[in-house]
Amino acid sequence: KFLVADNVDQVETAFESLLGYAGIVHLRGKGIALFRQLKCKLEPTLNISKETLFTELEGQIGRRQMYLAQLRGKQDQIDVGIPHGDLLVCGAGPVGLRTAVEAAMLGFTTTVVERRSSFSRHNILTMWDATYR
Repeated sequence: KFLVADNVDQVETAFESLLGYAGIVHLRGKGIALFRQLKCKLEPTLNISKETLFTELEGQIGRRQMYLAQLRGKQDQIDVGIPHGDLLVCGAGPVGLRTAVEAAMLGFTTTVVERRSSFSRHNILTMWDATYR
């Protein structure tokens, strides 16, 4: 089923449907744990380009966690999936969304707040081909 959303409420409903389809509603808000379970549940139904996206995102998460561990001086102690703090991002424009994605990949519990309830060109995060490399 293809889900379409034109405003924030519809995105919320579509995301809830996706989690329900995957049987992982209980992982909502659990960041990397939610991503990994969503990947496991959806991968068998995806075409190769969508599988590649999940694989590349997993790689990005691993690289960011290695970097964070190096910064902390604990290269051998990567505590994958354990939040390192809470982060509130104000604004769901391109910079806010990118910040939230990067922080989530580093293991932070991330919340994004946005005052607008409808989408404009400012609410769109474009994924270029280089994103998948």
